[in-house]
Amino acid sequence: MVKNDRFYKMKMNFYAGLFPDMKLWYACMENCRKKQGRISGKTAVKRCDKGAEGMHELSVTESILSYSIEEARKRNASKIKTIRLRMGPFCGLYPECIQMYLDVLAEGTIAEGAKIEAEVLPLSVLCRDCGKESEITRRSIACPHCGSLRLKILSGKEFMITSMEVEEHGNQGASSDHGVE
Repeated sequence: MVKNDRFYKMKMNFYAGLFPDMKLWYACMENCRKKQGRISGKTAVKRCDKGAEGMHELSVTESILSYSIEEARKRNASKIKTIRLRMGPFCGLYPECIQMYLDVLAEGTIAEGAKIEAEVLPLSVLCRDCGKESEITRRSIACPHCGSLRLKILSGKEFMITSMEVEEHGNQGASSDHGVE
């Protein structure tokens, strides 16, 4: 696609509107290029953001960062090393995108360099035909007992911060579980 193409310019303006801070825009594009092995910024952004639907990770990451810094300050922490998350496979968030946004947003804060550790919970369902509860994966969505596709989702949309690992003025420590849903 030619860069003078009107559609291309409209799409780039749309993405730029999602990133009012151009530093974040360029950092995101560069990070996506590295991960995807792509040269085209347009392709990198498209793949990274998964269109506009993937952009909610930015606001979620801002909330995670804000909450984590607030909790770390309450404990007189000098640095946040790790933020642990618990998430269901259908919560609509990707740990890799959260980490990418955190790397940029945390710059110059006590959370700079913090790592995201995510525990992905199983997807629990109740079969409406045989009445049994079981766990399934995104690749195998049938009831493992009877093969039915008539399933009720019991869990899999959860998302919470479970704990953080912090440095308390030179000493390493971990905060207790303070989940936020």
